[in-house]
Order: sequence, then C-alpha cells, then structure tokens
Amino acid sequence: MRGTDGLELRSPGQPAALANGVRDSMWYSLQSPYAFSTNNWRDQPLAAILCVEVRHADIPPGTSDIDNRRPVMPLTEQQKQARAEKRRMMNALKEEARAHRDEARRIEWREKGMHLTREQAAAGEPCRGCGLPVIDNLGDWGGTMYLTPEQRSDYDAEQAKYRKMHPNCDAHRWSMQGSRATHCGYCCPPLPMSREQSEHIGRLLASFPERREEELDIWERILTCGHKVEQSVHHTNQSPSFSTARCPGCEMTRGVVNSVKIVEAAARMAEVMRKRDDRVARAERELKKAEKAVAEAREKLAEAHVNS
Repeated sequence: MRGTDGLELRSPGQPAALANGVRDSMWYSLQSPYAFSTNNWRDQPLAAILCVEVRHADIPPGTSDIDNRRPVMPLTEQQKQARAEKRRMMNALKEEARAHRDEARRIEWREKGMHLTREQAAAGEPCRGCGLPVIDNLGDWGGTMYLTPEQRSDYDAEQAKYRKMHPNCDAHRWSMQGSRATHCGYCCPPLPMSREQSEHIGRLLASFPERREEELDIWERILTCGHKVEQSVHHTNQSPSFSTARCPGCEMTRGVVNSVKIVEAAARMAEVMRKRDDRVARAERELKKAEKAVAEAREKLAEAHVNS
C-alpha cells in the first residue's frame, strides 16, 4: 500500500518490484513501540509503524531523499551553547548596525541643516525629509474605532501612502498634536523641544530622589568588539535590556552581546549597613570613654573640695 506522503509501504519479506521511473529503491525497518494496523496506518507517522519496510518510490529528481527522514541526534550542551552565543552575536551586530545607521542620519541632518524651527513648522514650511507639512492643522485622527467610513477611507489612504514612501525604513513614526501628517523617525528630522517642554522635563528631573549608590546593581556589558563596560541599574529592574552601549576603547557605539550582574544591590546595601554599624559602634565606644573621663574628673573635683 502507498502512504499519503508518496512512500510505498510493504510488509517485511515482500519483494520490491521496481516500477518504471523509479529513481531509487531503499528499504528501512522502522522500529517503534506503537502497534500498526491496517485501520489506522494513514493516521500514524512513518516512525510509528512497527516493523514495516518503507520503499522510496517515484521520487522526482531534485527532491529530498529518504535519508532526511532519519531521526536527528539531539544537540550536546556544548553545541547548544555555541548556537546560543552565535545568535546573541548576530543580534548584537544587527543592533549595532542599526545604531550606526541612525547616528549617521542624525549627523547628516545636522550638517545639512535639515531641522526646522518650531516657528517655521507653524508657518507651514514642509518637512525637509519627506516634503509633507509638519503642522497641517487638520486635527488629530483620534481612535480608529470611532472614525466614520469616509474618515476611515482617508486614514487608510494616508497609511498606504506612508508605507509606499518608507517601505524599508524600519523606524518609529511621529506627528504633531493637531496634525494628521505622519513622519518617519529615520527620514524626517524632529522639531526641537519648546521652552515649556524643556522646563517641564527639568522639573521632573529635579523631583527625582537623590541617587543612592547602595540601591544600584552593577552590570557588566560584553560588547561585540570584546571590550567590557559597566553600567549601574536600579535593583528593581531585574532584566534591563540594553541593546547597545558606548565603548570607550573603540570610541563608538557597539552592540551588547551579553550582560552579567557583577554587583548585587543587596550586597552593596549590606556593605553600607555594615559600615554604618561600625560607625555607630565606634561612636558608642568614644561616648563611653568620654563618660568615664567625665566621671573621673568629677571624682577629682570632689576630692579637691574635701581637702581644701
């Protein structure tokens, strides 16, 4: 009988009559703990058929051979580790290339003077990257679920236009409040922050509590160049994700291959508490010594009054 995958199944001992056009004839005895019956053989994989010989019949040239159906040996721990390291390196190199691309584009914007001022954008000057207006005063789109059919049609047309203009930019999008024009984070230079925005951010930063070193973990970042850099992260961030870091040795941005926590905030806190306890114990000893000196001085003063 013939299986659904094009392989001819024969019982052991049955002669293999090669038909015309057969390119190859191979026999395998597949061992399996599963029982085989004529009622359920179509529902079972080949490896689940007990003691049935499989003939590789009528395979067109260029297709995969039956050798590909043999079970693959499991990877060793060393092989798994090597593959994981290769994946991490490839991902780090990808993030590094992306960072270099974005840095080069920012340098290009600065050298060519492509940034608009907020006054120029408000006056209707188009974006120097894509040519669309930065502020069109058409109003926000709002939630797509609340759009009318006509608005939805316009929205879809704008999205299709954006995808056509930026098919391979692989970047974020940005737009101004009260405007519908969507701009590409890679092609379109953003507007500078307003004075109000700068002041608001300054107030937020000033409201943050003072940096406490004992609450920070220290992570060692292993870069694609082989150099290592250290970075402090608050202990509440258990899995900080930093794809790139600045390498002081190479003086350029590198991808992060791996991160290892080398100093626990708990250990730093314990060290701080130990030092505090040492200071308290030393102060208590000095206090007792001073109290003893005061008591001795009082005794000498009392003796002097008695003898006078």
